[in-house]
Amino acid sequence: MREVSEEDYIRLAQLMTDCQNAINDRETKEQEAFKAIECGLCCIGATGVEDRLQDGVYETISALKEGGVKLWVLTGDKMETAVNISQSCNHFTSSMKLHFLTARRDGQSCKDTLDSLLKCIEGAERGPGTGLVVDGTSLVTCLDYCPDLFLRTTLLCTAVLCCRLSPLQKAKVVRMVKQHKI
Repeated sequence: MREVSEEDYIRLAQLMTDCQNAINDRETKEQEAFKAIECGLCCIGATGVEDRLQDGVYETISALKEGGVKLWVLTGDKMETAVNISQSCNHFTSSMKLHFLTARRDGQSCKDTLDSLLKCIEGAERGPGTGLVVDGTSLVTCLDYCPDLFLRTTLLCTAVLCCRLSPLQKAKVVRMVKQHKI
């Protein structure tokens, strides 16, 4: 909670309107707007909720993987939470080689990481598989600078986890994979 003056409210409301109407860099502008809005907050309460997987999730994911289905998990959760959940539900296995594409704001950095990962996957012998963890920041960069390389690399992974995604980013990933028509 925080007290907001009328002129601060007008400024923040205009900031949100501008980023919602933005055609280019909407995600970046939204993140900047949220930072401005959330600045100086004071916590007035907290609660805890038991967060458990539903019954049968582990078995269902195992059966889908045995059937050759490649699973992507798209979530707004923090990376550590998302990886822990992916491991506990058998999306990522303990023997799987995990790769991380996180905190990348530079297109060349994303491209270099994806090139390296692609070579690693293509050169690997048949084994336990490859998991990829991508955060929202890196996803935006990849989709802006090297979408074809991103898609080609992720489609070779056994399991993909995209975390810290906004609903708009989730929709973009789903649309991209659907349009590829695997």
